[in-house]
Amino acid sequence: MRASIWMGVAVVSIGALGGQAIVAGRANGTAKCVRRAYALMEAGSCDEAAAVLERGLLQNPADACLHAALAEALNGMGCSSQALEHYSIWARLEPHNPSALWALGTAYAGCHRYREAISALQRYASLGGVDRAFYRLLSYCCRKAGQPAQARRARHKADLLETLTRRLQRQPPGTPGIWQYM
Repeated sequence: MRASIWMGVAVVSIGALGGQAIVAGRANGTAKCVRRAYALMEAGSCDEAAAVLERGLLQNPADACLHAALAEALNGMGCSSQALEHYSIWARLEPHNPSALWALGTAYAGCHRYREAISALQRYASLGGVDRAFYRLLSYCCRKAGQPAQARRARHKADLLETLTRRLQRQPPGTPGIWQYM
């Protein structure tokens, strides 16, 4: 450990290994905090879970897992606009996480912010996470946002995927898969 003065403030350097220990300690603390919060949510105490997670965010405000879990707890409490803030932070911290983008898109849709929902869902789709539920939600948001042509296209894709899924389910074992329809 090394101490120095920088701009009139005492600065303590703990070295690379000490920094790694702090990061590991935070990760361990975050995991415990999230586990405790989910246990509280499962017991029906979303408000207590939110308090636990808010205390965790005081220690580590840039932790995506804490923001995701807090958003879920706030949703459980019926505080959808506050949950949306934390889903947004989660998606900003992990822009390539499909779960974060899907949660953000559904949260925007739940708050009747359809244009933002469409944007988040399109980013989700760019990561390759499209299925019938995606196209149905996209169709709904487009319709509500006044984009009927896009809504029809999304609904058509949802219907196609549903048809393909039904055909595949009826095929006898050992027949070629979905690629024969593409």
